[in-house]
Amino acid sequence: MLHVTVKESLGEIPFEMRQLEEMEQRMLDYFGLTGSDVDLYFTDDEEIRSLNKRYRERDKATDVLSFPLKDRWDSSLGEIIISLETADRQKEGQPLRDEVLQLFVHGLLHLLGYDHETEGDSGKMRLLERMFLYDDEE
Repeated sequence: MLHVTVKESLGEIPFEMRQLEEMEQRMLDYFGLTGSDVDLYFTDDEEIRSLNKRYRERDKATDVLSFPLKDRWDSSLGEIIISLETADRQKEGQPLRDEVLQLFVHGLLHLLGYDHETEGDSGKMRLLERMFLYDDEE
């Protein structure tokens, strides 16, 4: 189940959560994790920059951060944090909803243990992103 929180100063999100909820369910079903929970937090550049500096030692805003729960003592896989300001800047003519969906898929793959630090890992992650976002063959 997707639990969404929005930083109060952002107001309402300008799109519906249905597409994100459906994508979460599709991905969790694919990986055999039906019944798991994901926390999604929408924030601004100021807060995500602070988190990026604190946890990744990178003093700059980023589009998405993921914090997996390693123990999984309950059904939560972890938290995905998305900066709506950064997402809006990098959406390149597509609706904000589509950019956020891409960031969500990317973040959820991180929660599931995928990474893009090496070329091999990056290739696997890109393939999975394409599969989920563009309905490529599974």
